[in-house]
Amino acid sequence: MILIVTAQFNAKITQPLEKSAIEVLEKAKIPFQIIKVPGAVELPITIQNSLLTNKFKAVIALGCVIKGGTDHYEIVLKSCTEGLSRVALDEKIPVIHGVLACSDFESAWERRELGKSYAQTAIEMIHILKK
Repeated sequence: MILIVTAQFNAKITQPLEKSAIEVLEKAKIPFQIIKVPGAVELPITIQNSLLTNKFKAVIALGCVIKGGTDHYEIVLKSCTEGLSRVALDEKIPVIHGVLACSDFESAWERRELGKSYAQTAIEMIHILKK
């Protein structure tokens, strides 16, 4: 089973990301579970907590951070990326970083279908890391 954790911040982008990932998993007949969180910063702790009680073969973390007028964008991305990497290494499970980092909404909108690619990467990593 694959876990999809989707940040609700910038939902106009994250919902299509999630939908396109689901399409790939359903076509491949791979079961999945979805958890929604407020934003990108909450992705790592939610994933780590979910791995305590459930056995997943991979995780797809979906989010969208759009650059604004402050440094908050960089702080969120750094925290999220470091957290996702740490969970992947600590838990020895593929955690696919599907958090878009875009300069504006239009750039994010153009990438809203990348969930397909993230789901394909998760499937591929399951096969690569099979024991």
